[in-house]
Amino acid sequence: MFVFGYLGLIPEIEPEMAKLFAAIKRRTGLPVLLDTGGNRTTSPRLLRNLLPHVDYLLPSFEEAAALTGATTPRAKVESFRSDGAKGVIGVKFGAKGCFVAWQDRQELILASKVKEVVDTTRSWRRCNMANDMRTLSA
Repeated sequence: MFVFGYLGLIPEIEPEMAKLFAAIKRRTGLPVLLDTGGNRTTSPRLLRNLLPHVDYLLPSFEEAAALTGATTPRAKVESFRSDGAKGVIGVKFGAKGCFVAWQDRQELILASKVKEVVDTTRSWRRCNMANDMRTLSA
């Protein structure tokens, strides 16, 4: 699986992202997971260009609201579907869980309690993405 996060936070690569996602799917056959990554100002147009190449879309509730204008999880999913999303959509609610929509069903999955939350974010992902783009675009 190819995982991309931080949509909207690396504007340098945005013009080529749809080509990158298409190339990844074509050359590797890997499914593509897109996490919108904490940026509520991501362009809905940018997202619409990517959706045909995305197998798993994971926006937060707030990000999905900013991208769709919808107020309920089901309405957000419907909006993403009308914009071209074909795969699994998971609207995240933080500590409350996630509303997941497959093609044939939708379900609220409650979060599990954990003893300690660990932040796994690392800046090296930004560098790796730029290198991946160069390699796959060649």
